[in-house]
This record gives sequence, C-alpha cells and structure tokens, in this order.
Amino acid sequence: MPTDEARARLAVEQTRLVESLIRQVPPPPGFHVERVRLAAERLLRKRSQALRKSWPVTGATLGERFDGLFSRYVARRPSAPPGGPLGDGMAFAEWLIAHDEAPDVIRLEALRARLGVRCGTGGIRRRRGIRIAFARRASGWPMVMIAWPFGGRITLVG
Repeated sequence: MPTDEARARLAVEQTRLVESLIRQVPPPPGFHVERVRLAAERLLRKRSQALRKSWPVTGATLGERFDGLFSRYVARRPSAPPGGPLGDGMAFAEWLIAHDEAPDVIRLEALRARLGVRCGTGGIRRRRGIRIAFARRASGWPMVMIAWPFGGRITLVG
C-alpha cells in the first residue's frame, strides 16, 4: 500500500504531466519529452477542430488566420472553459472581440450564442424567456438581438 508521501509525490507528477500537455511545459522526469510534446500538439489540434465544428462561421471567416489566432488565445487560456466546444468558442469569440480581431460576422455569431445559452462553471445552460443581448460592430455601432419564447428573433444592427 502506498504511503502518504508516495501519493503526494504521484499527485505532483500527475499535475506536472497535465501541465505539460495543456501548457506545453517540460514533462516530469522519466517521461519522453518528444512524445509528450506530440501528445500536447494532438490535444490542441483536437480542441481546435472541435471549435471549428461548433463555430463554423468563425472558422470559415478567419480562414488561414484561424490557427495563429487560436494559438494566441490558447496561450492565454490553456484549458478549455466549461461547456465544451460551445463554451470554448464563446470564450474564443470574446477574446477575438477584445483583441480587435473579430469581423462583424463573428461578433454577430457570438451575440446569437450569448442570446441562446449561458456558459458557467456548471457547463452550458439554455436561456429562457425573453432575451436581449448587445454587442458592438467593429466600427463601434451597436448590434442588438432580441429573442422570445417559442422561437423568433429580431436583430437590429446600427
């Protein structure tokens, strides 16, 4: 039976391994550096592909710029937020907006997502009732989207 000291040491090594996979830092001693690096790259590619699938407008709009921008976003947010690819896409869209990298079509996609769901520590929750969401176009003009129960949505773009 492992001692408390052995368990604590194992926990530290596991934490360092996870950190090396999501933050691309050197792995703990005894792990093959190149294999851990390749696994980290595969995990990042999987996350990127899942986001592109959940947010097709963002992926198509950014085109070849997507990978570079996504890498910069991941450097600031190494682990995906709650809510899976949808939550990650919302956070990526907000990051793009904050860094002035989001054209209006992505801002509108993010506005539509915020109107429909809320991402929090418990994951994704569907918004109910009458909902109103605001955003700014790249030019600074406002966008407002209103949705009501049982379908229907109005978008006002200034």
